[in-house]
Order: sequence, then structure tokens, then C-alpha cells
Amino acid sequence: MILTVMGYVNTAVVIVAAVLLAEAKPDSFHSMYRGLPLKTYWSPLILRYLFGLCIFGFFLSLIGLFINTQRLKRKSDSIRYHMVAVAMLSLAGIIAYLISH
Repeated sequence: MILTVMGYVNTAVVIVAAVLLAEAKPDSFHSMYRGLPLKTYWSPLILRYLFGLCIFGFFLSLIGLFINTQRLKRKSDSIRYHMVAVAMLSLAGIIAYLISH
């Protein structure tokens, strides 16, 4: 049960991170085409929130994977691969943030 809840929380973390990333990035050609003012820089405040979210998602995934490996006793048990994917995406986000700052 707890692994299912952690999976849903991890999915929410990924969705929120995608929205924050889209909000933090510079404007695209579409804004220029419509005559809107362009934002030509990445938003530092939103990137800091995204960094914190990546750290949260990474550690939540590690905890979930630890619990999951402790439960692999029955034949019906399996590794939750979405937690591995979220951990890898979060780690990539953490590394990208640390390299750029």
C-alpha cells in the first residue's frame, strides 16, 4: 500500500517538475510571433524550486526502492521501475542544476 502511494507521489513530483520546467525556460518563437514581450533567461527562482523538487523526488524514490527491495520475497512481488525512472530523472535534474550554478 505504501509503495502505491509513493508511486503516486512520485508521479505528481514528475508532473509538477515538468510544469515548473516549462515555466522557467525562456520564451519561444511563438511569443515573438504574437508580439508578446520575450523572456530571454531562465527564471532562477523557479529553477531553485525545481532543484528542491528533484531532491525530494530522488530521496522519495530511494526510500521507495529500499522498501521495495525488502519486500521482494513472494513470486508476485516485483521492482517498481517507475521509481527507478523517477530517481534517474531527478538525479539528472540535480546534476544539471549543480553544473549550471
